[in-house]
Amino acid sequence: MSGVAIDVATVEQLGSIPAGVDLRTTLHEGNGCPRLVQRILRLGRGASFEGETDRGGELWYLKCGTGQLEHGAHVIALQPDMAVFLPEKTSYRLVNDGDAELELTIVELPAGIAGTASVPDPLRACSGSQAHLRRGRARDGR
Repeated sequence: MSGVAIDVATVEQLGSIPAGVDLRTTLHEGNGCPRLVQRILRLGRGASFEGETDRGGELWYLKCGTGQLEHGAHVIALQPDMAVFLPEKTSYRLVNDGDAELELTIVELPAGIAGTASVPDPLRACSGSQAHLRRGRARDGR
């Protein structure tokens, strides 16, 4: 079995990104991961990022920092070691409201995988000890 290890510092930042935001695709078909797309998103203090999921949705894992995830009337306070599932076609705004950099890993789910799951709210979040109770999915915005 072969694997891929990527140093995020060696990956180019994606497209036109707002000041204070760093977004890099670390795993994808082009570097040997045909069924997995993973991105690292970093927001500096006070920075925000807007987007929309597609395909199968996204699974986010917050590594460090704090922030707010906004989707319509829904607002989720983010903290380290929290995972969030965003279904496909979810528009969102992510804001770093903390004193340090916010860093999260975004994983894309293939279309159709999350579509069969029952998701009571547009966004689901869990943290720490709850993380093992939920299954997550994610997206590509390359």
